[in-house]
Amino acid sequence: MNSGSIEEVNFVSRLASIESSLDKLQADFESTTWRKSSVVESCIKLAKSEINASIQKFIENENEDSDHMANLAWLHVEFGRSLIDAETTEGLLGEGRFLELSGHSTTSSLLVKYFGSLEQKVIQLRTKVRELQEASHK
Repeated sequence: MNSGSIEEVNFVSRLASIESSLDKLQADFESTTWRKSSVVESCIKLAKSEINASIQKFIENENEDSDHMANLAWLHVEFGRSLIDAETTEGLLGEGRFLELSGHSTTSSLLVKYFGSLEQKVIQLRTKVRELQEASHK
């Protein structure tokens, strides 16, 4: 990248945004009181490592590698954020009321009904497709 190019400015801005999201994720993780997820902790460590590698590749003008590593850092941050948000919701609702859908007869019967209905629609569509294929071969 040329010094001061639009691509360079955009990349630095995107990397700063990823780092800001990572800082917020780490602060939320450190303030968690009920359970600290090792997966979230791993996401934080991997994101930091990818950001550092991305910066190094950027300095070396290896733009494609730098961009790829920044994308990986973003992915780790977003996954960690989604997981900590889900765990926070579960912590607020009570253990077993959010992430675990099985074991509740009401939930199970609703899921069976819903997916049974979808299965019937798929079977009907397959039958129509088969009929149309047979009609087109005549």
